[in-house]
Amino acid sequence: MMMMMMMIAGASKHAKDLLTVLEENEMDICFFDDTERGSERFFNYPVLRTLEKAKTYFLTKSRSFALATGSPGSRAALTAKLQAAGGTLTSIVSMKALIGTHNTHLHEGVNIMPYVFLSNDVTIGKGSLVNVGAYVHHDCRVGAFCELAPRCNILGSVKIDDFTRVGTGATLMPGISIGKHVTIGAGAVIKRDVPNYATVVGVPGRIIGYATPQTD
Repeated sequence: MMMMMMMIAGASKHAKDLLTVLEENEMDICFFDDTERGSERFFNYPVLRTLEKAKTYFLTKSRSFALATGSPGSRAALTAKLQAAGGTLTSIVSMKALIGTHNTHLHEGVNIMPYVFLSNDVTIGKGSLVNVGAYVHHDCRVGAFCELAPRCNILGSVKIDDFTRVGTGATLMPGISIGKHVTIGAGAVIKRDVPNYATVVGVPGRIIGYATPQTD
């Protein structure tokens, strides 16, 4: 069997966690990080430090790349940059995740980390990260380039729009809708709808401010 080849976009924080998932399978991988000068190796793996090297990789080895950064903005920016360079956005899904088989859809470029629970009739949008131990229950819809932090609990029929971050251990109660570019603090309990660009903290969740609207 031919070993799968893939470029991993990002070579620092979340990449260290993602590497544990990548090493569940035997893969020929390299990393891409052009944000700062650094080592040409990430642990035992080569790091491509320029976009030109990434283009050459896509032309000569493999077009597949996966995201290894945490924040929604950086995940979207890397996707645009590497797709323009000829890459194909690819998902990484841990074998230790439990994923429903009935009407559950994972769009391209997701990271599904170990011990995640995704129920039936769930959608995870393009480029989103569902981190270790997060639960997403039935009939939930998660948008593109979202970040669900470790151990957050998304209860049934919740809708989360694009570029939203749900903090560690936060709970979203059933049936609510969360806007785009929302930040939900660690441990918050959200019982009602949250508008676009809001930052919400506490139990129960309360809005403490709004981010500046931006073009997606």
